[in-house]
Amino acid sequence: MLQFRRTIFDQNEDAVMWKQDNQPPPLPLQQQGNVLMKQYDKFIPVYLEICPERLYKRLSPNQLVYCTLDKCRLRKFTFYDQVLPHHKYGIALQQRDQQETFLIDSADEFRKWFLLFKRYCVLDKFKQKFKVLNKSKLEDPLFGQCYYNCIHSNNYKLVKIIDKANITNYQLQCLGKEISSLRKLSSPLIIFFNELYEDDTNIYIVYNHYQGLDMRSWLKENSQNLEERLVAQIMFNLLTAISHMHSRGVFHRDIKLDSILIQSQLPSVLLTNFCYSETYIPQTPFKKCGTPGFIAPEIFKTKLYTPKADMFSLGCLFYVLYFGKIPFSGSSQEEILSRNEAAVVDYQIQKQLCRKVSSSGINLLKALLISDPEQRLSAQQALQHHWFIKMGTKQQAKFHKNIIKGKSLSTIIENSVDITHSMQCQIPSSTFIEDKVDKEFTADNLKDRLQKFNSIQLKPSKHRHQYYQ
Repeated sequence: MLQFRRTIFDQNEDAVMWKQDNQPPPLPLQQQGNVLMKQYDKFIPVYLEICPERLYKRLSPNQLVYCTLDKCRLRKFTFYDQVLPHHKYGIALQQRDQQETFLIDSADEFRKWFLLFKRYCVLDKFKQKFKVLNKSKLEDPLFGQCYYNCIHSNNYKLVKIIDKANITNYQLQCLGKEISSLRKLSSPLIIFFNELYEDDTNIYIVYNHYQGLDMRSWLKENSQNLEERLVAQIMFNLLTAISHMHSRGVFHRDIKLDSILIQSQLPSVLLTNFCYSETYIPQTPFKKCGTPGFIAPEIFKTKLYTPKADMFSLGCLFYVLYFGKIPFSGSSQEEILSRNEAAVVDYQIQKQLCRKVSSSGINLLKALLISDPEQRLSAQQALQHHWFIKMGTKQQAKFHKNIIKGKSLSTIIENSVDITHSMQCQIPSSTFIEDKVDKEFTADNLKDRLQKFNSIQLKPSKHRHQYYQ
């Protein structure tokens, strides 16, 4: 029979593969229908429903059991039996020592089921299917330069390759949350997760292929003042991405310049770096998390914060795009955190920098940087702001949407591509640092990041503004 191995993401010792659930499957429900399932030595008809990371089996109209797919390894196989001559397509799931086998009679139905299972389960044989071309310039907040450009069936992919021998429990936990979050999302403005592979040495996370600079690097290389209309287009795209993300119950928790990837040229942007993301459940405490200078003030006060924290971080990024500096600067990390917590924002800087911005733009900026999360705009509310109408952004967004349509799940089962060499990836030591004020905060080297802004020459300002002394 098929050989499986336990996945590194299965840390739970619960030996039960199917669990009881009296609630209806959560939306979005992506596929449902009748298949045959093996029970002892025969196949019986069952009704299955699949949604992100869960497979539901309906035992009766009011009784459901579910299986968590993210802990399952997946295989497909061909099947022939004279008793079932039309059921030629098989899918096998295994969680530890338990296995479920399903048969499907239609090639089209099999493709639909298998492509969803591929996105939610753990796959094998990465090296037989992908050819690694070269290392990407993109960096991961936890694992450094671990991205590689790969090819699979003549399609380019971006793959994060992680050495299992060097991964810490904290990194594994963050990686699991990132994958879980991205499996729920399908926006062309958010990095698209395809599938997850694992072998004895590495974890391979496959994304659509992207190339370009993150926003911080772009600002460093392009010392120019962004036109307000372009800022409006960038903000509209980011709000659209965040609105989709929040509607699926995911919040990012670390929106900043490094988390925005510029595709080809502005305003084509992509939200990335979901390693600190969480699935939001009301009244659930979350650890304090964020990058100093971009943290929502309520995070300093309570662990019961909400996705509105993302909106404050986006407001800080908005401030940078407008004025070329973070709203809460200081000579030390402690000073920056102190000003960040107080959340007193200087909106008069536009006069000092001779920066002309519209009153409606400042109105939206203030609505995002409100200290009270209850009064702060949600992403959906911000998308309706009159600034976007004034800037003509909504009309531009319709045109832009037609150009950057995201790739959905493929409709063709991908062919294997041989790889001629094994791939090993050395993971550097953790790249995040613990803040002295609260060890739950994680951040990059703040001083280095702020110093990179020194190269930005604001125009038509007559003086150079120093971002870090």
